[in-house]
Amino acid sequence: MKNSEWFSWLSGLLLLIFASPDIALCQDAISDQPQAITNSIGIKLVPIPAGRFTMGSPASERGSQEDEVLHKVDLTQTYHMGATEVTEHQWAMVMEEPFRTEVVEIRDPETKRLVKKEERQIKNPKLDSQLPMTGISWVQAMDFCKRLGQLPEEKKEGRNYRLPTEAEWEYACRAESSTAYSYGDDTSVLSEYAWYAGNSREAKPKPIAQKRANTWGLYDMHGNVAEWCHEYYGEYSEDLVSDPVGPKRKSVPCKRLVRGGFFQSKESQCRSSWRGQVQGLAQPTIGLRVLMGARLPEREIEYAENGIGQRFVKINAGRFMMGSENVDDEEIPVHEVVISRSYFMAETEVTQAQWKVVADSEPWKSQYGAFATDGPEYPAMVSWTAAVNYCQQLSERPEEKAAGRVYRLPTEAEWEYACRAGTQTNYCFGDDASVLADFAWYSDKEWVIGGKKSASDLSKVAHRQPNQFGLFDMHGNVDEWCSDWFAAYGPAKTVDPTGPVTGLERIARGGSFCSTQHACQSAYRNPINPNLDGAKPGFRVVFTSTSK
Repeated sequence: MKNSEWFSWLSGLLLLIFASPDIALCQDAISDQPQAITNSIGIKLVPIPAGRFTMGSPASERGSQEDEVLHKVDLTQTYHMGATEVTEHQWAMVMEEPFRTEVVEIRDPETKRLVKKEERQIKNPKLDSQLPMTGISWVQAMDFCKRLGQLPEEKKEGRNYRLPTEAEWEYACRAESSTAYSYGDDTSVLSEYAWYAGNSREAKPKPIAQKRANTWGLYDMHGNVAEWCHEYYGEYSEDLVSDPVGPKRKSVPCKRLVRGGFFQSKESQCRSSWRGQVQGLAQPTIGLRVLMGARLPEREIEYAENGIGQRFVKINAGRFMMGSENVDDEEIPVHEVVISRSYFMAETEVTQAQWKVVADSEPWKSQYGAFATDGPEYPAMVSWTAAVNYCQQLSERPEEKAAGRVYRLPTEAEWEYACRAGTQTNYCFGDDASVLADFAWYSDKEWVIGGKKSASDLSKVAHRQPNQFGLFDMHGNVDEWCSDWFAAYGPAKTVDPTGPVTGLERIARGGSFCSTQHACQSAYRNPINPNLDGAKPGFRVVFTSTSK
């Protein structure tokens, strides 16, 4: 066959092959497969296919723990996982200012006299960092995901970010493997994939992606920093489960899940199935890796937002036992209370930023001095009368009047009902006071009048775990004014109690950053003279709607 004939024959054959419907379908299928993407702040996201896997570890696996019960899991939706942990650079782009202004003094080199002052833009050093972001709480990690999804380009693309569930994390880590590690069982190979106690001379995180990735393109899944997962720690089911999202808070309220081991972990803590259970607080060994995919089922909470950006939670009508025999004389007798009407309660205390939108003043600066930390996300600490005036002014704003929202302070009964969130224990999460730090800012020492500021200083709102109703800071941070005058409880059942008509002291609830564990209990009552100088409560508002 001559060369010209050979090339003619080959060209015809190739044309026939690629014109085949089966080949065309194959090419279309390939193009329809999810592809890796890099988002607007440089996070590379790797597609993880839907599938079934065996979660947990066999008892024969070296380092296996009792809580790693083997069970089948179906993940029914494809998702994208960050190829690495979120870096300090990426964190700063979402959560911090890229530059800060600093005033620099220019002096004569000989006389040292001041010549002039210049403003200079100082770059945030995190913007040059490829270290994983650590020292962040679970709440902060969740907030990062939320804010990332609100960036203009991410919003335009319809991308939803969140923390991975424990099952999604392990499935992605395994990358179709069933061995102790994604690459096999040989611990002598671990140093090629992870930073852990065996190869980290310095006890600190290392730059991302310095080790080998697993077969799905994910780096540092076996070590560098531990990574927050979405849910609470809980026991596994032995049955097949689909898209698990962990236990309800009432089951095991005290621990959050982390996965992956960190730079000081033992070999056994770097396994694909290892489960870390910690409080949701910031730790230097824990970071995060984001997932882009479908939203998880929301808790059955109804939210509302008003014209100044305050978010509210609907508290449904119900009944509960008010008071406690485990606190002080003021909290007895325990008695039944009926809340006959639903109401909306603010997710957090009124912040200084929200206060200034309505009242345009800063009373906490003159009244409370060192006790009141200044900042837009900190609670506004004001007198009872000022809090009531705020509610009235907020109600009079045009957008609130148009929506039929009337604001007020909660009654003491409404406050305790919302704080308990269906519980009858000392705290909204149970009776174990060792867990309180996961939910509250408080003092671990007895407060001394006139003494130094507590080691547990005032915090920004919503930096601890919410209760079952979705309310933050119901234990600690600042005491919160209620509408009632103080009076002793009676034994009789009451409906929508509002307290006595007159009195000498108003009620504050919840405890504060300088309260002990005792004063942070759900039932604890703090009577305060509303005219007393130095009283330092904050407050949260509720509203009822006049619209039909």
